[in-house]
Amino acid sequence: MSSQALQYPEFLHPAWEKQTSAMHYTVFGRDRLNGLQRERIALLEGFDDKRVGLAGTWLAYNAILKITVDKDGSLDAQGWKWSQADWKGGCDYEMSGKVQAGAFRASDQGKNPDTLERDHATLIVNRLDDAFAGKREGKTENDDEAKCKRNITISSTARLFPAKPSEDIDNPRGSIR
Repeated sequence: MSSQALQYPEFLHPAWEKQTSAMHYTVFGRDRLNGLQRERIALLEGFDDKRVGLAGTWLAYNAILKITVDKDGSLDAQGWKWSQADWKGGCDYEMSGKVQAGAFRASDQGKNPDTLERDHATLIVNRLDDAFAGKREGKTENDDEAKCKRNITISSTARLFPAKPSEDIDNPRGSIR
C-alpha cells in the first residue's frame, strides 16, 4: 500500500514514454489511479472471509491468482505478480497439482516446486521463494528453479486475500500496472 502514494505522479509522467518525455499524461494518470482504487474497493467490499479451501479468486496489491478445482480433485492456478510500473518485473503463475493431507503438492516436483499455503484467511504463494531468490545467479546447476523468467532474482512469493468475483477484479487492464 505504501506504493499507492506515488501512483499518480508515476503515471502522470511515465518513464517509459521516451519520445514524449516533456508531456504530462493527466488523464492517463487519473485513469490508472481510479482503476487501482476501484480494485481496492472491490477487494474490501468483496472480501470472502468465509472461504474454505483454495478455489476461487485471490488478490493482493501486487498479485492475482485464480484457482479452479477439477472433478478429479486436481487444482489449476493461473495468475501473475507485478512490480509497479515495471512490465519486466513480474512473475507468471501457472500451477497444477493436488491437495494431499491438507497441503498442495505441485505436479512438477523440480528443485523448487510451487507451493500454496493457507494462513488463516490468506493464501501464501511460494513461501520459500523469498529466501532463495536473492541467492540465484543462474550460472550453476545447484541454483534452484527460478519462478520469474525475466529476472531470476525476483521472488514470486505473495500473500493474497480471498475475493468474491467482481468486474473490477476479474477484468484487469493488460497494460503496465
